[in-house]
Amino acid sequence: MPPVKVVKWNSKLEKSAYVHAKDMHDNQYFSHVDRKGKDIGERADAIGYKWRYIGENIAEGQLNVGEVMEDWRKSVTHCTLMMNANFEEMGVSKVGIVWVQHFGKQK
Repeated sequence: MPPVKVVKWNSKLEKSAYVHAKDMHDNQYFSHVDRKGKDIGERADAIGYKWRYIGENIAEGQLNVGEVMEDWRKSVTHCTLMMNANFEEMGVSKVGIVWVQHFGKQK
């Protein structure tokens, strides 16, 4: 994939990633849609992230950041999201063996 600019860390995206990772871990499910039927956009709205673009990668079972990044990189859909030039910010969280990566660009 062609290179894109470096994204900045965003604490609200980290928080939304953590909340979703914890919910999936604690309630033993794995989905981009939470148990209340909310997707990444609705979850970002709930924590006050005013987004123009938003995206999410999830993973399960990787033991460290190197492993999860390599798995996301090898997956066409996950890598395409990571290399989306519209995104300017990101946050990542891990709870247990569940990883969530959120990307965004604010309005």
